[in-house]
Amino acid sequence: MTYEVLKYKKASILAFISGIIFVLIDWHALPQFWEIIVEDWLIDELPEYKSLIRKIFTIIFIISFLGGITVLFGGIAIANGYINTGRFLIMLGIGISFLKMGFLFIASSMSVGILKAMEHFIRNFIPIQWFAIILAILAQMTAKKKKRKNGK
Repeated sequence: MTYEVLKYKKASILAFISGIIFVLIDWHALPQFWEIIVEDWLIDELPEYKSLIRKIFTIIFIISFLGGITVLFGGIAIANGYINTGRFLIMLGIGISFLKMGFLFIASSMSVGILKAMEHFIRNFIPIQWFAIILAILAQMTAKKKKRKNGK
């Protein structure tokens, strides 16, 4: 096995682990945020838009699940030799995760206050989310193709 094959295998494993963590975080944390943001705050504030609010937030949460799945697909693409596609998918998944974290923090800050939202994020969400992001970034960086000396 050549060095390059091992390097890409490492990148795909890192991306796969990261994607699994992203999906598990979303599976565990998003229902808690759903209850805080949608059920306890928005629907109480805007009961006439209850159905619309639930539909919009369902779409948002489905998109956030796609972040982890996108990182998983990036790892699969790298493992199959589609390095640039895999790197793109990993970066897309990281971007979705950053947007999700920002959106959830802003929405929960508006519903329960900044201090309580920060406490909830730090206790339940941020440490493992950052670990998954770091793994995804390492996977993306590890999958870079090195240019050969002859220009190829």
